[in-house]
Order: sequence, then structure tokens, then C-alpha cells
Amino acid sequence: MNLDGLVASLEDIVGASHVAGNPSLSECMIQPRLLVWPASREEVAECLRLCQDWGASVVPAGAGTWLDGGNTVRSADVVVSLRRMNRVIEYSPPDLTATVEAGVTLTDLNQSAKENLQWLPLDPPGDLLSTLGGIVACGSSGPLRFGFGTARDYTLGLSLAHADGTVSKSGGKVVKNVAGYDMTKLYGGSFGTLAVITQVTLKLRPLPDRSATVFVSAHESGELLDLAKDLLSAAMRPASLFVLNKNLSARLNLSRFAPVLLVRFLDGEIAVRSQIEKVTAAASRYGRAQLLPEPDEQRIWRAIADLDREADTCLKVSAQISLIDVVGALAEEVAGATAPESKLMATDAGAGIIRLAFDADPDEAPAMVNRIRDGLTTLGATVFLERAAAELKDEVGAWNDPGPAGAIMRTIKDKLDPKGILSPGRMTTGV
Repeated sequence: MNLDGLVASLEDIVGASHVAGNPSLSECMIQPRLLVWPASREEVAECLRLCQDWGASVVPAGAGTWLDGGNTVRSADVVVSLRRMNRVIEYSPPDLTATVEAGVTLTDLNQSAKENLQWLPLDPPGDLLSTLGGIVACGSSGPLRFGFGTARDYTLGLSLAHADGTVSKSGGKVVKNVAGYDMTKLYGGSFGTLAVITQVTLKLRPLPDRSATVFVSAHESGELLDLAKDLLSAAMRPASLFVLNKNLSARLNLSRFAPVLLVRFLDGEIAVRSQIEKVTAAASRYGRAQLLPEPDEQRIWRAIADLDREADTCLKVSAQISLIDVVGALAEEVAGATAPESKLMATDAGAGIIRLAFDADPDEAPAMVNRIRDGLTTLGATVFLERAAAELKDEVGAWNDPGPAGAIMRTIKDKLDPKGILSPGRMTTGV
């Protein structure tokens, strides 16, 4: 397809200096032909209308850290980056709400909110440059998920640009504003396949007085998972509750030869101090509880969030809390057959999520991932191929087979993007 005419039209909308040909985007699974930087929702919508008229595929982007998330797109003629759309539209500290353009980073929002002792308690993978539009679109979450929830829990409303050039809004500015189906939750986690998020309205939370992390080492991960269950049954309120296998523990300089349990609290000073004492007492049967030095705490939790960057392949497993030990043992055993030294595993014992990162042999990886997926499916777990080579994703798929839900997903896609130009093939079942 000759895109010269499209380039000229896009330049008329956003300016010639905001259109680039054959851009170098390291995270993109395939080489895009054009990169466009619109500056407003209207410019995004007009760019989408033109692309649909030309039959050009579009991949939305924020900071670009998750352009390789999900399945490999079938084509990426135009990447529409929202990095220029980085304004805070409205911030109301008394209401604990903020409306921002999609290109605002989580770091920038929290720096502004900190002045009013508020924050958005998210810590997704993708380093500190992650944009709020990208976080919502990819449904990203990190170690704070158990204690504070996901981006979906904080998203009150969205402004959207659609493939045909129309714009719309979903949700609003208050916590309860929907009667009937909540379209906001439909777009969250859709990986840019249904519309382009241009603005996000979020609810914030008061900033906690103190952050503290306790860690305990033991001979076996199973012992630490038992301790985690004890802590949960004792009505603890941890923000994060993670078991790291011995390889990851060593990588983070926590313990050379043993797995580690990390328990993080974010609360008032008195509450944090009280819960540290409870953890110390409960851990005495397993090992000595130690308080992480303050300079190490942020580094370690950031590394856990970005575990997918530590190896060429990363699986994200979701399982019932009661089966997390069995699921984790099976996943680690199968991965260990081909990557015994490189496998790094972080188990979120509160949220029931396991992330397993390893360097995979290209010839053996497809069969290994399928064995893990088949084995864990019988236990009711799902496996998302979070990071992997394009060839591996193309062969095994990023997600489990959705079953009958796949037909519903296809119907929604056909209604909202009938010509299929938005991130084609990125979601499961080729949506």
C-alpha cells in the first residue's frame, strides 16, 4: 500500500514535524510504517478516520513500553502515539479525582498529587514512564494489586476516539455513575483493539504515612506460602504479600540460597508498627523476620514489578488462592526442565498471581509453554504469555482459549471497529 497520500493528510492534521516514517520502536513486534503524534482528542479522531478510509491499520501507544503486549498484531501501518497529550485537565483534591490526558505518566500524576498528600496506588510493569492511557488500556497491575486493586478499580470515566473518527465518553467523575452495563470496564484491558483512550478520569487515595517491608527466608517456598496463609487468616492488611523463589531472591540480594517472603505495609504509622510486630511473631516458627532497609525497598518492589524485563520469556499465571502452591510448583517444575538456572518466580500470595520469567530455548519453548498451560488449565488456572519472542506468541498464543466468550469478543469488535483497523489480531481469537 502506497501511503504517500495518507502521510500528506496526516501532516495537515498534526503538522509535518509530528509524522515520522519507518520509526524505530524497539518494543513493537513488527516494523510500523508511520508514527504520528496528535495533540488532542479531535486530532486523534481525525487521524483514525483517515486511516480507516485508507484501510491502514493503527496501533495506539503511550510510552511504548507495551507495544509487544498480547499477540503480535497482523499489521501496524500507523502507530498513533499520545505522548504529546500530557496535560492534567482537572484535579480536585477535595473530591480525590483527577482527569488527565492519556499521555500523562503515572509518575507525573503522583508527583502532582503528592503535594496534596494523595496518590494513585498503582505500580504496573513498564518502568516509571508508563502512561495512564496505556496502563488502563492494557489492564496493567503490579505488586500493589492485592492491597489496592487495579487500574480498573480507579477508572471513573474515559474519553475515546473511535475508528470511524467519532468521539465518545464513558463513565463520569463520581464513584457511582453507571446504570446498566459499564462500558468503561469494557475498554479497560482491551489493548487498544476497540478504541483509543484519549482522557482518563481517576479516583485517588490519601497518601499513607509510612511504607515498610518485612522479609523472611526459609528452606522451601511451601513453608513461606503457609506463613502467607497464616498472615491472611490473621486479618493482616498487607499492601503486598509475595514469595520469591531462590533465584529471584539471590538476584535481588535478599538471600543467596533460599526463597523469601516479602510483606509490605502502607498505612498509618501506628498500624504499620503493629502489623510488623504481628508478622515478626508469626514468622518465628519459620525464620527470623527482618525489616528491609528503606533505600532497598523501592528498588526491590520496582524489580518485582518489572520481572518481565529480567528474561526473554515471562508467563503470568492466575489461580485460586487455595491452589497457588500447587500451581506454582507445577509451573516451576516444567520451566525448570529447560531453564533450571534462569527461572525467576514471584508469587503474589494475596492476589493469586504467579509470574515466571526465564530464558527459553527457541526450539523447546512452544512445547514447554503448552505443557504448562495444559497442566494448569486442569487446575482452573489461566496463563498469559506476558513477554516472549514474536515467533513463540504466534505459535502458542498469548492467552488461553477463551471458549464461548471468544464469539462475544468478536461481536463487540465487529460493532466498534467493523473494518478491523485497531491493533488487528492483538487480543485472543484474532480480535
